[in-house]
Amino acid sequence: MKNIITIITLLLLILGQTNAWSETGNEPHDEHNHSTITNQSSSQQPSQQPPTTDGAEIWTCPMHPQIKLPQPGQCPICGMNLIPLKKKNTGGASGVTTNNPTVYLSPETARLSGIKTTIAERRSIRRTVRLAGMIDFDETTSTRITAWVPGRIERMFVDYTGISVKKGEHLFEIYSPELISAQSELLSAAGAERKFGNDVSSSLNRSSRRSTVSAKEKLLLMGLSEKQLAHILSSGKVQNRLTIFSPTTGTVVKRHVAEGSYVKTGMPVYSIADLHTLWLQLEAYESDLPWLRYGQDVQFRSKAVPGKIFHGTIAFISPFTNQKTRTTSIRVNVDNNEMLLKPGMYVSAEVSTHGASDGRIIEEKLAGKFICPMHPDVVRDKAGTCDRCGMDLKSSSELGYETNPKLSDLPIIVPKTAVLQSGKRSIVFVYDDKTAHYTLREVHTGLEGDNYYAIIHGLKEGEVVVKDGAFKLDADLQLRGEPSLMSSEKQMTGTSSVAGHNH
Repeated sequence: MKNIITIITLLLLILGQTNAWSETGNEPHDEHNHSTITNQSSSQQPSQQPPTTDGAEIWTCPMHPQIKLPQPGQCPICGMNLIPLKKKNTGGASGVTTNNPTVYLSPETARLSGIKTTIAERRSIRRTVRLAGMIDFDETTSTRITAWVPGRIERMFVDYTGISVKKGEHLFEIYSPELISAQSELLSAAGAERKFGNDVSSSLNRSSRRSTVSAKEKLLLMGLSEKQLAHILSSGKVQNRLTIFSPTTGTVVKRHVAEGSYVKTGMPVYSIADLHTLWLQLEAYESDLPWLRYGQDVQFRSKAVPGKIFHGTIAFISPFTNQKTRTTSIRVNVDNNEMLLKPGMYVSAEVSTHGASDGRIIEEKLAGKFICPMHPDVVRDKAGTCDRCGMDLKSSSELGYETNPKLSDLPIIVPKTAVLQSGKRSIVFVYDDKTAHYTLREVHTGLEGDNYYAIIHGLKEGEVVVKDGAFKLDADLQLRGEPSLMSSEKQMTGTSSVAGHNH
């Protein structure tokens, strides 16, 4: 037993000595590791400036670009393998002195990366506004036929909705005690006028004539026609039922009473609308309003008439916005002489416009023209008044049109793909063909066309901008931890730099 204890003791002493020798032999290696850890720990905070030696290689984390180390390894934040990153050349042979973030790409690298450029130029910006709406009645041509005297509807000649009537056609027969009384007054006055007609100088003759004229006017105000009055006087009999005729031409859109109904003075009997002119009610979003003007031409289509393109004129833009739908009502006057359109039809409409730099709509055909503010189809070559409503005509420039644009009136435009937007700012990359550098520049956009943005500030005419691949350049800046699209305003202006890390 003592021998076994002695053997175990000797083995433990040998193992302890071996560990001591191993630790002593690795002591220089431990110092190297400590140094490495110290360097990595001190480099967790991103450097304000990359190494100053041109062409020096630094290593960064693809997930945390603020990490920059002078040698390969793992990211101290997430543990990912670092990737090499060349320091950009900000001076010397390139001659680039801009303070804005810059990316250098050789022509061959740019071609392989799909980078394409275009020139910022001055020209009108085109926009096609697409709207949806519904055909409606023209309120200005709608007429309501009412009862002019109280009575009972004995017969209705127009007895259903949708029938077309012409001016002078019979509508209904009415029995009215007031009409019978008025007819009796007319016949009495006419009889007295015939009785005292030979005595021109007598006061009775003059009084009877005045009574006859007064009785005629009374019946005319009750809705009778001159022809009906002549028939009453020629027959000498009181008509128990009198026929009421239509005062206008149109289509019956509603019948308010039925045959046999009793009506009072002013009670509606029919509603008639002229369908030869209609309204198109459209709804426009807020972003579409800068492109819409009074008097613009609108083309639209209806599935009920396939292949047919209709035209109308914007006659009214509502001064209010619907708070629920966030849309504004647009009313378009439409000619319907072919009677192809019907109220209630859904249509899809388009308005094609060209914009100038100050928000005016370019419409050269309205140069020197004057338009009625109530009837947009009334366009005259000279100032004056509208021959339909008598209002003073307004010049096209007063209505927001640019009729003779100069080059300086046109905006600087770039393709939509050239502008990167974050919600707070918009940027483009400007290319310098002498140095092959792409410089980030913040811009302010104006009108938004179909494929282009108008640039209000930040670009000059003739500068070359990246139209395809701008996102790749911005990603390169983000990878290097430099100011980019997603940087804060302070980082963009250079008042602060990226420090620490952010998950």
